[in-house]
Amino acid sequence: MATKYLSSSSYPTISETHFIFSGILLHLGKFAAKDDFTHNEVAASISQKIGQYWAIMDKASIVSVILDPRNKLTAFTDHLKQSACMHIQSIFDIYKGRSSLPMSSPKACTPRSTQ
Repeated sequence: MATKYLSSSSYPTISETHFIFSGILLHLGKFAAKDDFTHNEVAASISQKIGQYWAIMDKASIVSVILDPRNKLTAFTDHLKQSACMHIQSIFDIYKGRSSLPMSSPKACTPRSTQ
């Protein structure tokens, strides 16, 4: 499904790969947890290896997912929204330090508390 989706797009973006990787990890996790699935060890091993790559790739994809007008913060669970916003804020602070122009903090990325 992931290969079919990405190959059917004439210009897949990094923000789309964020969803694809998340879906693959979720799918593998389900099969790895099933004791009655004969290849659960293989699924667990693949999930672990993809998880290692995902830890590296996720940081790069966070920015593109948030800046993609189709997604913004809707791509993240409440638990990950704050982490994603902190990552964007740290990148903003780096560029703010390099700029001679005054900048204000990005307000659009402030996660709203759910009550």
